[in-house]
Amino acid sequence: MEKCGCQEQCYPDECINSKLSIFCSTKNCSLGGVCGNSFEREADGLTLFRSRVGIVVYTRKPIDPGVIIAEYCGQLRAYDGMYKSNVDPAKLKHNTGYSMLLHTRPTRTGYFAFVEAVKYGGIARFINHSDSPNTAFRELRNRRSVKVGVVSTRTINPGDELTVDYGDEIWFACAPTE
Repeated sequence: MEKCGCQEQCYPDECINSKLSIFCSTKNCSLGGVCGNSFEREADGLTLFRSRVGIVVYTRKPIDPGVIIAEYCGQLRAYDGMYKSNVDPAKLKHNTGYSMLLHTRPTRTGYFAFVEAVKYGGIARFINHSDSPNTAFRELRNRRSVKVGVVSTRTINPGDELTVDYGDEIWFACAPTE
Protein backbone atom coordinates (compact mmCIF):
# COMPACT_ATOMS: atom_id res chain seq x y z
CA MET A 1 0.00 0.00 0.00
CA GLU A 2 1.39 3.39 -1.00
CA LYS A 3 1.65 6.20 1.51
CA CYS A 4 -0.22 9.47 1.00
CA GLY A 5 2.86 11.64 0.51
CA CYS A 6 1.72 14.55 2.71
CA GLN A 7 4.52 16.65 4.20
CA GLU A 8 3.40 18.52 7.33
CA GLN A 9 -0.26 17.61 7.80
CA CYS A 10 -2.89 15.55 5.97
CA TYR A 11 -5.28 18.26 4.78
CA PRO A 12 -8.66 17.07 3.45
CA ASP A 13 -8.29 18.84 0.10
CA GLU A 14 -4.73 17.54 -0.47
CA CYS A 15 -4.39 14.10 1.17
CA ILE A 16 -5.24 11.28 -1.23
CA ASN A 17 -6.46 9.13 1.67
CA SER A 18 -8.87 11.82 2.86
CA LYS A 19 -10.17 12.40 -0.67
CA LEU A 20 -10.94 8.67 -0.96
CA SER A 21 -12.63 8.53 2.51
CA ILE A 22 -9.79 6.38 3.85
CA PHE A 23 -8.42 7.13 7.29
CA CYS A 24 -4.65 7.36 7.68
CA SER A 25 -2.66 4.72 9.56
CA THR A 26 1.00 3.82 9.98
CA LYS A 27 0.80 1.74 6.78
CA ASN A 28 -0.65 4.32 4.37
CA CYS A 29 0.46 7.72 5.73
CA SER A 30 3.81 9.44 5.23
CA LEU A 31 3.33 11.03 8.67
CA GLY A 32 2.92 7.66 10.39
CA GLY A 33 -0.82 8.06 10.87
CA VAL A 34 -0.38 10.86 13.42
CA CYS A 35 -2.25 13.51 11.45
CA GLY A 36 -5.64 15.18 11.11
CA ASN A 37 -6.99 12.28 9.01
CA SER A 38 -6.25 9.65 11.66
CA PHE A 39 -7.98 8.21 14.70
CA GLU A 40 -4.64 8.14 16.57
CA ARG A 41 -5.04 11.63 18.09
CA GLU A 42 -8.79 11.68 18.50
CA ALA A 43 -10.61 13.36 21.38
CA ASP A 44 -7.57 15.44 22.33
CA GLY A 45 -8.72 18.52 24.24
CA LEU A 46 -12.42 17.59 24.40
CA THR A 47 -14.42 17.88 27.60
CA LEU A 48 -17.97 17.10 28.71
CA PHE A 49 -20.09 19.74 30.39
CA ARG A 50 -23.63 19.66 31.78
CA SER A 51 -25.80 22.49 30.43
CA ARG A 52 -29.50 23.37 30.35
CA VAL A 53 -29.97 21.04 27.34
CA GLY A 54 -28.07 18.10 28.84
CA ILE A 55 -24.50 16.94 28.34
CA VAL A 56 -22.51 18.85 25.72
CA VAL A 57 -19.02 18.47 24.28
CA TYR A 58 -16.64 21.43 24.26
CA THR A 59 -13.08 21.80 23.00
CA ARG A 60 -10.24 23.27 25.03
CA LYS A 61 -7.98 23.49 21.97
CA PRO A 62 -8.41 25.04 18.51
CA ILE A 63 -9.43 22.57 15.79
CA ASP A 64 -8.69 23.16 12.10
CA PRO A 65 -11.24 22.29 9.38
CA GLY A 66 -11.14 18.70 8.09
CA VAL A 67 -9.68 17.12 11.24
CA ILE A 68 -11.00 13.83 12.62
CA ILE A 69 -12.03 14.85 16.14
CA ALA A 70 -13.38 11.56 17.48
CA GLU A 71 -14.75 8.19 16.46
CA TYR A 72 -18.47 7.49 16.88
CA CYS A 73 -18.02 4.10 18.47
CA GLY A 74 -20.11 1.45 20.18
CA GLN A 75 -21.30 -2.10 19.52
CA LEU A 76 -21.48 -3.05 15.84
CA ARG A 77 -24.75 -4.82 15.06
CA ALA A 78 -26.46 -6.11 11.93
CA TYR A 79 -29.59 -4.42 10.61
CA ASP A 80 -31.51 -7.52 9.60
CA GLY A 81 -34.74 -6.03 8.32
CA MET A 82 -36.54 -5.54 11.61
CA TYR A 83 -39.04 -3.38 9.70
CA LYS A 84 -40.97 -5.92 7.62
CA SER A 85 -42.31 -4.41 4.41
CA ASN A 86 -41.82 -4.44 0.65
CA VAL A 87 -39.77 -1.24 0.82
CA ASP A 88 -36.05 -1.44 0.10
CA PRO A 89 -34.23 -1.66 3.49
CA ALA A 90 -31.94 1.20 2.44
CA LYS A 91 -34.94 3.53 2.31
CA LEU A 92 -35.95 2.55 5.84
CA LYS A 93 -32.58 3.42 7.34
CA HIS A 94 -32.66 6.10 9.99
CA ASN A 95 -30.79 7.01 13.14
CA THR A 96 -32.47 6.89 16.54
CA GLY A 97 -31.15 7.66 20.00
CA TYR A 98 -27.53 6.54 20.12
CA SER A 99 -27.84 4.18 17.12
CA MET A 100 -26.24 5.14 13.82
CA LEU A 101 -26.88 3.10 10.69
CA LEU A 102 -23.87 2.82 8.38
CA HIS A 103 -24.25 3.52 4.67
CA THR A 104 -21.75 0.83 3.69
CA ARG A 105 -22.61 -2.87 3.67
CA PRO A 106 -19.84 -4.46 5.73
CA THR A 107 -21.52 -7.87 6.13
CA ARG A 108 -21.20 -10.68 3.60
CA THR A 109 -24.93 -11.33 3.75
CA GLY A 110 -25.66 -7.85 2.42
CA TYR A 111 -27.19 -6.56 5.65
CA PHE A 112 -26.56 -3.02 6.72
CA ALA A 113 -24.79 -2.53 10.02
CA PHE A 114 -25.30 0.03 12.74
CA VAL A 115 -23.28 1.34 15.65
CA GLU A 116 -25.17 1.09 18.94
CA ALA A 117 -23.63 3.53 21.46
CA VAL A 118 -26.13 3.20 24.32
CA LYS A 119 -24.10 0.91 26.60
CA TYR A 120 -20.65 1.39 25.09
CA GLY A 121 -19.39 4.45 23.32
CA GLY A 122 -17.09 7.40 23.36
CA ILE A 123 -17.37 11.12 23.80
CA ALA A 124 -18.81 11.58 20.28
CA ARG A 125 -22.21 10.22 21.34
CA PHE A 126 -22.70 13.39 23.41
CA ILE A 127 -22.28 15.78 20.46
CA ASN A 128 -25.60 17.59 20.10
CA HIS A 129 -27.62 18.49 17.00
CA SER A 130 -27.47 21.95 15.42
CA ASP A 131 -28.90 23.51 12.28
CA SER A 132 -25.50 25.19 11.81
CA PRO A 133 -23.07 22.46 12.90
CA ASN A 134 -19.28 22.71 13.10
CA THR A 135 -18.72 18.96 12.56
CA ALA A 136 -20.09 16.19 10.35
CA PHE A 137 -20.22 12.40 10.49
CA ARG A 138 -18.08 10.70 7.87
CA GLU A 139 -17.66 6.99 7.22
CA LEU A 140 -14.00 6.18 6.67
CA ARG A 141 -12.39 2.93 5.57
CA ASN A 142 -8.98 1.33 5.80
CA ARG A 143 -8.97 -2.06 4.14
CA ARG A 144 -11.81 -3.98 5.84
CA SER A 145 -12.17 -1.59 8.76
CA VAL A 146 -15.03 0.93 8.63
CA LYS A 147 -15.21 3.70 11.22
CA VAL A 148 -17.50 6.69 11.67
CA GLY A 149 -15.47 9.80 12.30
CA VAL A 150 -16.63 13.15 13.61
CA VAL A 151 -14.84 15.59 11.30
CA SER A 152 -14.60 19.36 11.76
CA THR A 153 -16.22 21.31 8.93
CA ARG A 154 -14.76 24.68 9.90
CA THR A 155 -12.37 26.19 12.44
CA ILE A 156 -13.53 25.47 16.00
CA ASN A 157 -12.18 27.73 18.73
CA PRO A 158 -11.42 26.83 22.36
CA GLY A 159 -14.63 27.02 24.40
CA ASP A 160 -16.89 26.22 21.43
CA GLU A 161 -19.46 23.44 21.69
CA LEU A 162 -19.13 20.68 19.10
CA THR A 163 -22.35 20.19 17.13
CA VAL A 164 -23.47 18.02 14.22
CA ASP A 165 -26.53 17.85 11.96
CA TYR A 166 -28.30 14.57 12.70
CA GLY A 167 -30.51 15.01 9.64
CA ASP A 168 -34.25 15.18 9.10
CA GLU A 169 -35.13 12.35 11.49
CA ILE A 170 -34.91 14.59 14.57
CA TRP A 171 -37.39 13.96 17.36
CA PHE A 172 -36.73 17.09 19.43
CA ALA A 173 -36.64 20.86 19.00
CA CYS A 174 -33.25 22.52 18.71
CA ALA A 175 -32.12 24.68 21.58
CA PRO A 176 -32.00 28.33 20.52
CA THR A 177 -28.54 29.62 19.71
CA GLU A 178 -27.32 32.64 21.60
